[in-house]
Amino acid sequence: MKIYQGLTDFHPPKNAVVTSGTFDGVHLGHQKILNRLQELAQSKGGETVLLTYWPHPRLVLQPKNNTLRLLSTFSEKVSILTEMGIDHLLVLPFTEEFSQMSSEEFIGKILVDKIQTKTLVIGYDHRFGKNREGSFEYLQSHSHLFGFELEEISRQDVDELGVSSTKIRIALAEGDIHTASKYLGRSYSLSGLVVQGQQIGRSIGFPTANIQVEDPYKLLPRDGAYAVYAEVNGLRYKAMLNIGDRPTVAGDQKTIEAHLIDFQGDLYGQELTIYFEAFLREEKKFASLDDLKNQLMLDREQAIFILYKRKAMINKTVKNAEEAVKDIQDGATLMMGGFGLSGIPENCIAALLKRKIQNLTIVSNNAGVDDFGIGLFLKERMVKKMISSYVGENDEFERQLLSGELDVELVPQGTLAERIRAGGAGIPAFFTPAGVGTEVAEGKEIREFDGKNYLLEHALHADFALVKAWKGDTAGNLIFKGTARNFNPLMATAGKITIAEVEELVPAGSLDPNAIHTPGIYVQRIFQGDSYEKRIEQRTVSV
Repeated sequence: MKIYQGLTDFHPPKNAVVTSGTFDGVHLGHQKILNRLQELAQSKGGETVLLTYWPHPRLVLQPKNNTLRLLSTFSEKVSILTEMGIDHLLVLPFTEEFSQMSSEEFIGKILVDKIQTKTLVIGYDHRFGKNREGSFEYLQSHSHLFGFELEEISRQDVDELGVSSTKIRIALAEGDIHTASKYLGRSYSLSGLVVQGQQIGRSIGFPTANIQVEDPYKLLPRDGAYAVYAEVNGLRYKAMLNIGDRPTVAGDQKTIEAHLIDFQGDLYGQELTIYFEAFLREEKKFASLDDLKNQLMLDREQAIFILYKRKAMINKTVKNAEEAVKDIQDGATLMMGGFGLSGIPENCIAALLKRKIQNLTIVSNNAGVDDFGIGLFLKERMVKKMISSYVGENDEFERQLLSGELDVELVPQGTLAERIRAGGAGIPAFFTPAGVGTEVAEGKEIREFDGKNYLLEHALHADFALVKAWKGDTAGNLIFKGTARNFNPLMATAGKITIAEVEELVPAGSLDPNAIHTPGIYVQRIFQGDSYEKRIEQRTVSV
């Protein structure tokens, strides 16, 4: 993302798709606007431009009002927008002089002349210009004069989310971390440098990092103790944090202190980022340091329990198949679920086809048909080795096998399932009678048990397991239907990274626990597929 401090160095991009606002917190309502911005830019071959203001307009227009607190500092906002994939961030200095610009001047001088806007996207309640006189209705009635298209994010679309920056500020002021996180679409965070404290925590076995937040307008949640994650040098640690005046030790100013669980080392002078997960208790004055220590021990146990539970329920959704498979590289080993053409990861296959990944090793029951499923990979010469149980109705698979173009390891179907199961269970190898006395046994150890020969089969693993389920939740729990249960659940356990595509994606906690086939602990990424052909491999009709 390119960042411009003012208009001097800004060069209008081709087909600028623009939105404007303060975007404090970049919450789910903002994200809806930004996602639409990106969709329009992609469809028009343009680039996204977010026009924002600094300092916050209220700090200029109401200088004596000291109550404003911001959900995101400027650097935090930049980080979030960069992660979202915005192309250009144009920051206009908000001054008293700028606040006197009429809506007509703003449109003509900035949106039209300087940015050369081709499409403008705004929320239904967006206002601009002197005294907030400009509105969507004004833009709509004068659009023929400006030369750009206009799109409004409707009140219904925004109200469905029920989110606003004000609601998030109120939730944080009440210590309601759950509501704040829900509306933000992520954990609320703050960052600061670790500075020298009184080291009282160290004396009772709970060393703390004293965090100095530089931005005086950054909103601090309600005073009290919290379960948090603390990130330093790219590593996250479970932690507990206290915000308050430290009444037990006669503190005279508000401090932010974090105790990093299972951390050893010196944090002075380093930047620490805190991610709030849950409110534990109010700050209180204890009769002695021993009483405080006993409470901190209870806080630590509660924080550990909450953070482990939250980790199991983390949102694992990605936008689409393209995002899910973006880090699969040439030479990867993939497990691909399905039985025949039933339950195959159609969207992931399509996304990999676009990237033309090469030299893949694929573990799959079969390879689909010539023009569908893994058969398309074979057609594009993307596969160097197949580990499968049969060739099936795939002429190209047969041709490459017989010609020696493709390295193929044919495995009895039951053995293939058990090798995958062993990989997921951490079992390195096992003995089986299947294949003894056939080509399957060539080069493998044979051992006799109770007068019968068995051969040694090694477990199968994959860099990525691509599976398709009927239904899943945002925590990665999966339910499969019919014959899709034959290989998908096993493969989900045996990949270093498991990517699940589902026909229906529901919120975590919505699935009946007794119906879940694959627990979310095995799944790293999940998305709802766009469409499914569900082709039948060989249709048999009886009259």
